[in-house]
Amino acid sequence: MTSKKSPSRSTGIRPPRSRSAGITLTELLIAVSLAAFVSIGFAALYGTAQSYLTDVVNSSEAQGSVSFALQHLSRNLRQATAVRATTGVSNSWDLDYQQAAGGATFTMRYQRVGTTLTWYPNITNLADRQDLATNITSLNLDLSLGDTVPVTIQATQGSRVAQLNTSVVPRGRSS
Repeated sequence: MTSKKSPSRSTGIRPPRSRSAGITLTELLIAVSLAAFVSIGFAALYGTAQSYLTDVVNSSEAQGSVSFALQHLSRNLRQATAVRATTGVSNSWDLDYQQAAGGATFTMRYQRVGTTLTWYPNITNLADRQDLATNITSLNLDLSLGDTVPVTIQATQGSRVAQLNTSVVPRGRSS
């Protein structure tokens, strides 16, 4: 009977092992590191996009608030027969109207209290009011320039500032 010797014992060289289906610890660490870097990149991108979206929304809200208030005020200024600063009330302007030729005259008021622009359709009933815009940081009607009344409204929403300017000639001021 002849005995068979293993080739590795006779030559001293082991045969190559077959590669198992698993992964090595080094490969796993590289994969986890890459996944972490990609995740951090996506998180940073998401944070930047969210910040940009917040800025856009704030800017849009400030612009919309100022635009609506300016349109409302301009429309009523054009129809006013007289415009004056309200006596004894800061950041407030009274606009006089005559309903028809020879008809009754009534007065409406625009007033900025804090950061809210409020409109009183008729000052004989101050309970009847409408808040036109919030976050208004500045409202200026320059009544010193003769027929033309320059109007500037500024609003702040978050870090965004919106400002609009116009000039109006009230009906009662035209030459």
